[in-house]
Amino acid sequence: MSDPINRLFKSLTPTAQQKERMLLEIKKRSIEDQKPAFSHKRRRGGWVKYLTAAVLVVILSVFTLSYINEEDTAFALYVYNTGTELTSSGVEIATGIINDNHSMRGELVQFNVKGNNINSIRFSIQNQYMDFTDWTETRSNYSMEKQFTVVYGSHASEYSSLVVNWNPKLTIQALNSHPDRTIASLNEQLRTDRIVMEITYSTGTKATKALDMAIQEDGKIFAKLRDYVVTEKDQFVLNPQVKPTEPAKLPDNRYEPSNDHAKYSKIEIDAAAKLAQEYYAKFPEDRQIVKISYTENVQLLSSYIQDEYKAWQIITFDAYEKSMYPNTARHIFIAREDATKEWTVINEGY
Repeated sequence: MSDPINRLFKSLTPTAQQKERMLLEIKKRSIEDQKPAFSHKRRRGGWVKYLTAAVLVVILSVFTLSYINEEDTAFALYVYNTGTELTSSGVEIATGIINDNHSMRGELVQFNVKGNNINSIRFSIQNQYMDFTDWTETRSNYSMEKQFTVVYGSHASEYSSLVVNWNPKLTIQALNSHPDRTIASLNEQLRTDRIVMEITYSTGTKATKALDMAIQEDGKIFAKLRDYVVTEKDQFVLNPQVKPTEPAKLPDNRYEPSNDHAKYSKIEIDAAAKLAQEYYAKFPEDRQIVKISYTENVQLLSSYIQDEYKAWQIITFDAYEKSMYPNTARHIFIAREDATKEWTVINEGY
């Protein structure tokens, strides 16, 4: 028996004893086939047996290589901090809910990856936004992004600490801007979303998965994981929206909103913040505000300011409900016609 065949047998998955018996059997049949043939029938039968053995070797080799490849490219998605796997059959996620009264409890969709030899994953979202948190504190975190890439690396034990959060800010905003609106009345774009994951393994192998999510009428999320092929229609993957750049920080003793109508002192900011706190003090306990922070760039929120207030002096704050912190903020707009007038709330909501 030649050396290549010996090396091939040593690489297969059967036990050493099974390999030895198979090798002896093939050698035996090979020797018998080399004996002088007494008939055409005898010669043909020997070659059939030899060919059968060779085919068996090939089949076992293919099976072994396929098994090894599946192990090297393992991939699964789990609801974070639970044992719930997101599969192609779909699953209802029990970690969060949106109510028709426009409040949100828990985390709607947070997930982490389990697998082997993942080099990196590029995440892209179709309708809403995503956040990313690395609880090992060795990678960059992301907030309110349409696309980002996470390097996973060879330490598979860290994968469960790399958490992606679905941030349906547009849906929450739509519900809060219309008090009589229900989840059932929302359009498809506000009720469904898709996160595409382009996976690159350390072996060079690539795969693409998609997590499809839908808000059901009872406010719970149904999610399904599936294989996916990116096409020209998937511009959210090929050409994602660019996130606005963060405004430059200002000196501690001065605040300058981007509406250019005024520069506010810390005393003025504090006075407006006190008004915001009084406003939120009326919220029920389950929607308690746990943090209020000054927003420097009013221009990013200009669409929420009615035309009649465009020329006013305006200060805005981000306010976080306990169940939404730190991912999704409400916005409150405090304004005055000029420096001689009192501050007043002109708008509030998601």
